Amino acid sequence: MKKFYAVIVIITILFILVSVLSFSSINQLQGNASVVNYCGIVRGGTQKLIKEELMGRQDDALIEKLNVIIINLDTGEGPHNLVLLPDDDYQDKLKKIKVQWAQLKEDIAAVRQDPSDENRNRLFADSQDYFDLANDLTFAADTYSEGQVKSINFLFLIINGVFVFLFLVGVVYVLRGVIVSRNASNPDRISYIDPMTNIDNRASCDRLISKINMSPSVEDIAVIMLNMNGITIVNNKLGQKVGDKIITDFAQILKDTCKDFGFVGRYGGDEFISIVAKASPQMIKTFIKELDREVWSYNGRQRENLRKISFAVGYVVGNLMEITIDDMIYEAYRNMTEDKDRSKKGPL
Repeated sequence: MKKFYAVIVIITILFILVSVLSFSSINQLQGNASVVNYCGIVRGGTQKLIKEELMGRQDDALIEKLNVIIINLDTGEGPHNLVLLPDDDYQDKLKKIKVQWAQLKEDIAAVRQDPSDENRNRLFADSQDYFDLANDLTFAADTYSEGQVKSINFLFLIINGVFVFLFLVGVVYVLRGVIVSRNASNPDRISYIDPMTNIDNRASCDRLISKINMSPSVEDIAVIMLNMNGITIVNNKLGQKVGDKIITDFAQILKDTCKDFGFVGRYGGDEFISIVAKASPQMIKTFIKELDREVWSYNGRQRENLRKISFAVGYVVGNLMEITIDDMIYEAYRNMTEDKDRSKKGPL
């Protein structure tokens, strides 16, 4: 009996250890993956910038975006929440990237001031060197990430060995623990439906975005970001239940309107995202027009202004052969924010 209790204590300690380690490992691996992804964005975005500059198109917004990413990679501070990779090879290449990026910006300024063949050739040559450096940086980040995966797998292998040993001491208890562990880690059990609105949740949105990243379409797609206005005011004055009902009603309207167009999901508290395949600007304008009409009909049935729906919207139509889905989401979100800034409180 004492041995059985000892097994329970040890398994409990191991369970806590595995839980903490799993949470930490997932965060670490996600952080590493984000760094690899943004290293790729730096590489591709800079090549896009150089092409634009050589064609006489000035893109200060892209320069600023790349500035922010490089600073975030170097310091770990910035809007992208990127982690610092403690790898000497990666850090050495990142230092070279910073130096070469500063040189590229000087080259761009020179071309803008004097677009002579000499300045343009220098910009092109330096951009080629920069591309090689960015490629090496991405490879270094990816190599470090793979090393972390192997280390974590090895650590989990040792812990699993201890679990097997304990299985021989207490078959029944350990077997039940393995069943619980497998059920908890089974991805098929993850819910992809938001319980409040009954539409796809953030996990489902992220799953679709990852799928698009892995297999981008050659046809144009659209990303639409929507954010509801005035929900905080409703919560404060009428209570959160009323605010939740308005969000739920809008989600249902959005779901019904979007069923003939594409995917829609709840991206945050009062924020939604729609992804439409084989899209065109006219198609998205039609979708927004229909959504406005349904919302207007809904608002006509409300006696109080605070119970009426108001929302901001922004969208981007693009081709994944030319722009990443992450950049499309960023642009759509920015357009939505501008729409929100332009609009007043509306019916609220």
